[in-house]
Amino acid sequence: MRYRISMASLLVLVIISSYYFPQFAGAQMSDREECDDEVCHVKITKDGFVPKTLIIKIGTTVVWTNVDEGRHTVTSGSSGEVTSPLKSLLLENGDTYEFNFGHGGLYLGSYRYFDQVTKTMRGEIIVEPAPEKVQEEPQAETINVDFENPESGVTKFSLSNGSVKSMEIDPAFHSLMITVETELVNGKLQITLDRDLIDSKTEGEDDHFIVFVDGDEGFYDEIASTPKERTLEIVVPNGTTDIEIVGTQVIPEFPVAMLIIAAVFTSMIAAFRLRTRFW
Repeated sequence: MRYRISMASLLVLVIISSYYFPQFAGAQMSDREECDDEVCHVKITKDGFVPKTLIIKIGTTVVWTNVDEGRHTVTSGSSGEVTSPLKSLLLENGDTYEFNFGHGGLYLGSYRYFDQVTKTMRGEIIVEPAPEKVQEEPQAETINVDFENPESGVTKFSLSNGSVKSMEIDPAFHSLMITVETELVNGKLQITLDRDLIDSKTEGEDDHFIVFVDGDEGFYDEIASTPKERTLEIVVPNGTTDIEIVGTQVIPEFPVAMLIIAAVFTSMIAAFRLRTRFW
């Protein structure tokens, strides 16, 4: 008999717990909430503040809305000691009270408040620091160079173990970036550069360029130099994809202007040929 009674009692406990525990857990969850919005809300009900504890970020505005038929207040402190900063008027049904937990770290921490009417309804606002914003470094704008056009500042070039795909000037780093496609043999890039496009000088005298091949410092010889141009011969290992020539100055206006002029001139020639073709 004792065994049967204990089994029956256990069954009753299981049924009761299965009914009440989810409700209890749900109540616990609704008592404490986090809000990441700029404006967060708390309801004032006959049973209390919902949520009872609200976690916000500095600078958030909290709005309390009275949804109860009775009147209530939002007042910092406790029934024995009224403090600041929360001090609402008497709120009727449908009335709201809002407060901004402003910037500058003035309102970090925990703020407990209560209802002066019932004396028993209590709530809490926890103000946390706002997450630090990660500032993205501005990407330097590059300028395409029409390397096939001698007027672009790249007077001539040749790659013995592949082909050149693109060239760009990076004004922020005073460099010329070259994208290449190479074969499985070592070779050399010979390139003649107009000083108005890129140059390297120290106290008015010619200085060495710095050359990077796939991110590592590369090897080169300067095989010719004139008051207008400089010619470099760069070692290009097999499999290379990127070459960067770094100087002390670049003048992006030069290639851009020349490219615009060249493009307009080319368009005019094409239009003239098209017209004469049908005359």
